[in-house]
Amino acid sequence: MHLFAAAPAGCADDYLDSASHAVRSSETSAAAKSRRFIGRFEILSTLGQGSQGTVYLAADTRLGRQVALKTVLPAFEARLGRQGMATLLQEARMVSALSHPNIVPLYDAGEDGGISYLVFEFVQGRSLADLIRERGKLDIGQAAQIALALAQAVAYAHERNVLHPGHQAGQRDGWSGRRESNPRHQLGKLG
Repeated sequence: MHLFAAAPAGCADDYLDSASHAVRSSETSAAAKSRRFIGRFEILSTLGQGSQGTVYLAADTRLGRQVALKTVLPAFEARLGRQGMATLLQEARMVSALSHPNIVPLYDAGEDGGISYLVFEFVQGRSLADLIRERGKLDIGQAAQIALALAQAVAYAHERNVLHPGHQAGQRDGWSGRRESNPRHQLGKLG
């Protein structure tokens, strides 16, 4: 069961330091939606949208497989700091090194025409939210199985000094306030 999916996270948008970021975000988002290709990836359909970007079902034209392609909004890149794409790529390298059955693999990261993107394995199926909407309350066995799978994935990432920002003490709004105060890396900014 894959729990760290490429679906957009629902964290609240941070303050944008200038109107130009907001304009660039909307322009880049519109540009991505109107394109049929981003890099070597052909956009097939939209899977979801959130505060970090949009996730598409895409075809990898080089390898001949379907993938989940997440475009990253410039406003989200701005949250990563001055380094922007460099920080995103550094974190992508860390996450791509994770190999666990409960973590969706990150295949690639890049930029094309001002649009930053992440490429994940496409996992067909329903989200936990969809499952609960369809069936209502989970029985104790299902809930325990899902909790165990999630705990195993988080433990695996923590053993490799990669943390999901929602699991750090002393944070505000699900994100750690200062990266320097925590020597571990953060998972989740990517997915």
